[in-house]
Amino acid sequence: MNGRRWFDSQDKVVPLAGVPRLLIELAERRGAPRPLLLRGTGIFDQDLRQPGHCISADQLLRLVANARRLAQGADLPFLLGHRLVGAQGGPLAELLHASPDLRRALVNLGRFRALWQPLMTILVQWSAERIHLQLLPVVELGDEATFIQDCLLTALAALIRQGLRQPPQLQVQLGYDAPRQLAQHQQHLGQHLEFGAACTGLSLARHHLQQRWPDHCPADYQQQLALCRQLWRPSAHSIGLLEWTLRWQRRHLRPHLRQNLTIDHCAAAAGVSTATLKRCLQRQGTSYQQLGDELRKQLALHRLATSLCSNEQLAHELGYSDGHNFRRSCKRWTGLLPSMLRQV
Repeated sequence: MNGRRWFDSQDKVVPLAGVPRLLIELAERRGAPRPLLLRGTGIFDQDLRQPGHCISADQLLRLVANARRLAQGADLPFLLGHRLVGAQGGPLAELLHASPDLRRALVNLGRFRALWQPLMTILVQWSAERIHLQLLPVVELGDEATFIQDCLLTALAALIRQGLRQPPQLQVQLGYDAPRQLAQHQQHLGQHLEFGAACTGLSLARHHLQQRWPDHCPADYQQQLALCRQLWRPSAHSIGLLEWTLRWQRRHLRPHLRQNLTIDHCAAAAGVSTATLKRCLQRQGTSYQQLGDELRKQLALHRLATSLCSNEQLAHELGYSDGHNFRRSCKRWTGLLPSMLRQV
């Protein structure tokens, strides 16, 4: 990967033993022949027998497309999500269930998520009463984004419910229109669903974050933590291109760093030329400017919904020259003025 500090959709960083293997097994049970599942993916039977074998994000997405087309039933992503946090989920699932509370489980999930899949990350945001867990892609997911999102939302919701041993009121946001049949979504994600949302994720009462999980066992926790460390050692290339760029942009939104919020500075920090960074982002269907705009949008919508900040305060936080430019961007994002989006 040369001097890069991130991976893109062509780099082989997805462990075959995580989501890919579970998806293959599940799709086969739903009537999908393995040769057709693997066709065009560059994955072979002998790869499945090699411990530690990795594939690229592009290969996983082609596998997802094949499974969606060949397997019977529309509940495939939800069942896959449950398998991730079940006995089939391996050491990471064991570690998450053995964690002392949700806060530590989220830390471990962020650190070792590649044992399942490294295609999405969780952005944790706060309000006075709730914690918001937003799913963000780290590489371009294309037509398979909804499948990956539904799978991980199901896994998160199931983990939280099992960890707390009670049904917390989860509010789930989905960035696509409501399907004709809601039964699958309600069964696996809950009754409090918002479709067509500006972001994809879920939220729950903030006091659940450090509420001790009844199944926590310190000895088991340390054992599973050591095993996950042995199986996956995060490297300089453990972060996807989109996630790395968004992290860099968010850090440089701070007023004392804002003068360096340019693609030239970002490329230098990434260890590539500006032209290379532009080209890599273009392959992912986006640009440096588009990512920056999306970052400001997500931060602004969260702040508008959870705080009493004025337009001028938000404009300063997000790097706009004045409140007028912030209002204009808000209208472009949502069709609404900031005053119409405030919920507190």
